[in-house]
Amino acid sequence: MKRVKHSSDELNPPCIRKKPAGFGTHEKALISVIGHRNTAQRQLIKQAYQELYNEDLTKRLESELTGDFEKVVYWWMHDPIDRDAILAHAVLKNLSQNYKVIIEITCAQSLNELFAVKRAYQNLYKYSLEEDVASYSSGGSGDLRKASSSILMFIFIRLLCLLVISVLMATGDQYFCTSDSCCSSKHT
Repeated sequence: MKRVKHSSDELNPPCIRKKPAGFGTHEKALISVIGHRNTAQRQLIKQAYQELYNEDLTKRLESELTGDFEKVVYWWMHDPIDRDAILAHAVLKNLSQNYKVIIEITCAQSLNELFAVKRAYQNLYKYSLEEDVASYSSGGSGDLRKASSSILMFIFIRLLCLLVISVLMATGDQYFCTSDSCCSSKHT
């Protein structure tokens, strides 16, 4: 791993390490260190923390914080592309009916961003996003028809999934999925 030069004024991993001290974590101090940084700076903070302490900062914060503050900090610490891949996976694997997350990910991104989300998903989970969407829509992760309260809801979700698959396939990368493999894919 290449060592990165960090300004101690901009990045303060020792200060962060002191912040999650178990019960009674000082939230304002954490916010002052990571809350006023952009994504690139937070990634540098994570990298500096890893280099200094050989420990993943996101996991450390996740273990020390609770409630809504934990969730906010957890999502702050992820790159937006990885965050979208993680959110998509959570929806698909938990058979959540919160399909709006998948629609937002596929419709609110540029093609380059969508391609990056697909690549991040593949790297994180070893399956293509479009195959998992297809599996989700056909009941591969659980029976979506049983999860849906009505046949109309099932049809609506199925059509949305087909639309999402079409958008995902339109980016045309090496994780391109043929309709046969998407429709027959049933992995865990």
